[in-house]
Amino acid sequence: MATTATWGQTKTFTLLVDRTTILSQPYTGSTLWITWDTAKVSNGTHTLTFRLTYNGQTATTSESVVVSN
Repeated sequence: MATTATWGQTKTFTLLVDRTTILSQPYTGSTLWITWDTAKVSNGTHTLTFRLTYNGQTATTSESVVVSN
């Protein structure tokens, strides 16, 4: 997950899978790497949503992915 928001300033990175939060973490960097264990979801199409909260504003983007374990 990445942002162009100011590096060094605290922002909250949130990752959701099918509207369920799997990570919500305050962070001062601009790129946060995580590992998503796809074995915890069923095979098929899932929606990943990234939310970034910074200075009281939230930006959101989503992407559909196909899981095949």
